[in-house]
Amino acid sequence: MMEIGATATKITHGLFQNTYPLKAKWNRINGVQLPRSSHSVAVVAGRAYIFGGEINPREPVDNDMHIIILPSGTVTSADYRAIPAKPKHNGGEVPEKRVGHTAGVIGERIFIFGGRGGKDMKPLEENGRVWVYDTRTDRWSFLDPVSGTPFPAARSYHSSVAIEKPEPSNTKSVDFDQAIDETKIGIIAEGAKTDDEQGGHGTFFVHAGCPVSGRTNDLWAFDVQSRTWKEFPSAPGKPRGGTSLAVSKQRIYRYGGFNGESEEGAYLDILELALETFNDKSGSGELGVAPKGDWETLNFEEESMKHPGHRSVAGMHTINTG
Repeated sequence: MMEIGATATKITHGLFQNTYPLKAKWNRINGVQLPRSSHSVAVVAGRAYIFGGEINPREPVDNDMHIIILPSGTVTSADYRAIPAKPKHNGGEVPEKRVGHTAGVIGERIFIFGGRGGKDMKPLEENGRVWVYDTRTDRWSFLDPVSGTPFPAARSYHSSVAIEKPEPSNTKSVDFDQAIDETKIGIIAEGAKTDDEQGGHGTFFVHAGCPVSGRTNDLWAFDVQSRTWKEFPSAPGKPRGGTSLAVSKQRIYRYGGFNGESEEGAYLDILELALETFNDKSGSGELGVAPKGDWETLNFEEESMKHPGHRSVAGMHTINTG
């Protein structure tokens, strides 16, 4: 445990140790009014894609995709449009309206999992299905896991992140660290592939949340190309919903959440990822993403480090400061 703590401390000090003052400024986006909670927001190429949510408790608003073209420079107003849900193929399915789901971005596609909906507002049982919104066509499709393979339980108020790895073996590869860095607004990540006709690529993670009863601490990884879910080590501490998740380089970071009695905080859980590859007579390529060991925990109070307060249902994102 001492070795784990030392490793986590080294990792986090390297990320958070200030070498110069960091400042940021909030700018309100004018001209768009979309009051709601329990929705998802995904940013692709300078556009914010807002899906689901509620205004009145237990009443999902719609299943439209609300798109805001984000302002840049000195402009503070934004363009907005709502796209009704349409399937990729005629007669196909589209996701029903929902709350408490999650979204992640791989290339130019948005991946959505879970949430609550329906007459009883229970977790939507979709047997591991991942919904896919193509921002190039504004059409919906879905990926069901391979028959007979395991998948995460239906849930809401979980958290998700997505990464570009593994990439198809017939494409130019980029470094693991580079591929997992968050995409800059207005720029598709270098090395991102968008040819879903080849089966797609990347990994979509789902963690914790509220199933039909209670809460959970599990972590699942969905390999887009193989359409299989893999269960990773569960995170430490009490099961929770509304936890915050972020990914940077080859690590997943978790903070906060609500455990049913109180909000969590004052420590950061870290899981390092590894890229599985092959190199034989048939060629070389990337097989998948796997956990590299178990979770590590950095306790901010024990390390006398400044930290956010206890909280749940908060956003957490990585920012490259140079």
